[in-house]
Amino acid sequence: MKILICENGQYGYSDYFYYVKYLSKVYHVDYFCLDARRERISFDGDQIFMYKRHRSVVGCLKQIIHSLRFIKQRDPEVVIVRYFRYCLFIGLLCKRPAILDIRTVDVNPKKHLRMMHNLLIRMTALFYQHRITIKSDIAKELKIKRNVSIVPLGADFRQDRIEQNLDSMKLLYVGTLDHRRIHETIEGLSHFCRSHPDTDVVYTIIGDGKKRYENLLVNQIKLVPTNLTVNYVGYVPTTELDSFYQSHNIGVSYVPIIDAYMPQPVTKTFEYLLAGMIVIGTALPFHNEVITKDNGVITQDNPDSFAEGIYHIYKNLTSYDLKEIQARSLQFSWDNVVNNALIPAIEKACKPNAY
Repeated sequence: MKILICENGQYGYSDYFYYVKYLSKVYHVDYFCLDARRERISFDGDQIFMYKRHRSVVGCLKQIIHSLRFIKQRDPEVVIVRYFRYCLFIGLLCKRPAILDIRTVDVNPKKHLRMMHNLLIRMTALFYQHRITIKSDIAKELKIKRNVSIVPLGADFRQDRIEQNLDSMKLLYVGTLDHRRIHETIEGLSHFCRSHPDTDVVYTIIGDGKKRYENLLVNQIKLVPTNLTVNYVGYVPTTELDSFYQSHNIGVSYVPIIDAYMPQPVTKTFEYLLAGMIVIGTALPFHNEVITKDNGVITQDNPDSFAEGIYHIYKNLTSYDLKEIQARSLQFSWDNVVNNALIPAIEKACKPNAY
């Protein structure tokens, strides 16, 4: 079978990298994406077409035309499209079984814009015979009831946890800074460290965001006590994260508890668990499903609650088994997700009257 994947970003900088990595072991995989002028990542599939980004309406329409030409040229049995604003035209015009991949509801903090964008996603879905999404809550939020398969998020298994590293607390955050209020985790850690002056804590933050969010972070770092070391590293390519996962033992999955994030899984939580790390996560429905007393702690989205969660981990630090956390999390690996969820969804979409 030949599959063609379309996305509105550059190959290698989304989890579609893992789709290609594991699908290409079973199928012929072609890829259409934008060239965002980032470092080129080696493509594991058959053929890739990269189109230069244009932000005007005319440029977006040209992008659609190029994608349709590439689809016609490669003649796949099925097309997978990761949702973007004008992708309804691909579903309408590609003349092949097409799957719309909806990863998220809109998370704009302004309710009226969120409702408008969600309506656009729902309307776009009408132009596709089949849909996949990462969680049933997303389909429910968008009121998409038919022809939906669930293909959950995952994380790549990097390497075996070598040591337990439970002699001290070393926290790691990997992800965007935008809208996540990560400075509050530093404030909460500072509360804990002031209450436990004999305890040294290291906190490494990897990621970037808009300037105002970086400023909040930098300003909060200036206020930490002497027994708390905060390292703000900035962006690090995913291929260079292994050493950070090995040297840290607590993963920070701090997502604001607001309506926009309620249906959403949190990819970084999977990454921490598969790296064999304890997770401290906010009380989203998703975290209630995957974080247990054996692998982490759940907090509210404020500094005081975060400090209480850190104290709970501190009291129980030596009772965690990092290698066991990793072993029990293999179900979340991309290899497992692709083979047991994505491939069945693709094969189902290719069968007439499958739904």
